Amino acid sequence: MKILVRCLGLLTLAFLALFILWLNMDKKNEYKNGFHRKFISGIVTDSRSYAIDPETYAGLCGADESRIYFKPRMIGSIIATNWHFENKTIINLGLSEELKKQIGYAYTAEVDSPFIYLYPYNIPAVIIYQLNNNKTSVIHKPGTFYTRSVAVTDSIFIFRQLILGEKDQNFSSWKINNNQLTKEVNFFPILKDEGISTDGSLLYSKPENLLLYSSFYRNNFYLFDTSLQLINTFKTIDTITFPNIKTGEINGILSTSVVPKKMVNRNSIIYREVVLNDSRLMADNEKKSDFLNNSVIDIYHLKKGQYIGSFYLPVKDRDLPVKLAAIGNKIVSLGHRSLVIADIKI
Repeated sequence: MKILVRCLGLLTLAFLALFILWLNMDKKNEYKNGFHRKFISGIVTDSRSYAIDPETYAGLCGADESRIYFKPRMIGSIIATNWHFENKTIINLGLSEELKKQIGYAYTAEVDSPFIYLYPYNIPAVIIYQLNNNKTSVIHKPGTFYTRSVAVTDSIFIFRQLILGEKDQNFSSWKINNNQLTKEVNFFPILKDEGISTDGSLLYSKPENLLLYSSFYRNNFYLFDTSLQLINTFKTIDTITFPNIKTGEINGILSTSVVPKKMVNRNSIIYREVVLNDSRLMADNEKKSDFLNNSVIDIYHLKKGQYIGSFYLPVKDRDLPVKLAAIGNKIVSLGHRSLVIADIKI
């Protein structure tokens, strides 16, 4: 009897060990999402990672051939470094203490030399800083508050803004010279959820003079021109066609998500004639360890919407990108705790 008990114990331990090994195997995605990726080798030729202070490097504002630009958490300055994350320069934007206190953390920034554009969430205005003469202008826009913004020129801006009385958002074009919203359009039905379910990234390609709106929570891209004329819509390769979002109200005023949001397309950038899309959904043919230890970037043709392929951008300690920028043969990924700079060949 004792021998039988020992044998049963050994068998149980063996099965337990095999089960643990199975759990830790580098398996393909066992939760099928219904799509596959085509990985292109040799795109990332080198990468470097750096630890950052998230208060100092809270956002990525753009890049040129020689410098990368960051915004700190509190409005007031822009930080520039070279592509080796060295030779840090602080650009003081000349804002009054009253204005800095009013805006605080609620802003984004965009650098398109020789201009720096600041977009406050809590003031319907645009702040323009000129690098060549250190001049700062605060220009109030007509209409309501906005959540997404991009500069076409230093006098023409495209916004995704709140619609008065509708609890939703639309797109608008603003020309500073006549201080009018020249056009307002909406590519989505009115859902009265403050635009949460249709939130996304608003991008502009200066060489192509085209805009792209990439949805965060569904597999849709919208291509349109600067007159807000829709040119094309196309889908990403993933299978999320409807956002898994429920909304509620706080004190009967503000719609907000009351369940976790399944973000699909976290970051999108236009690079030359393609879109680089940081996807957060694992394909059926991916290994879990590869997906978790890298940021997967899907490549699409900007005008046609055709899927070209994918590549892995290394991340440090699973610190996925908050923002991306690419120019020349380099790409930069800003996470919450780290920065990754990579050489690419696309």
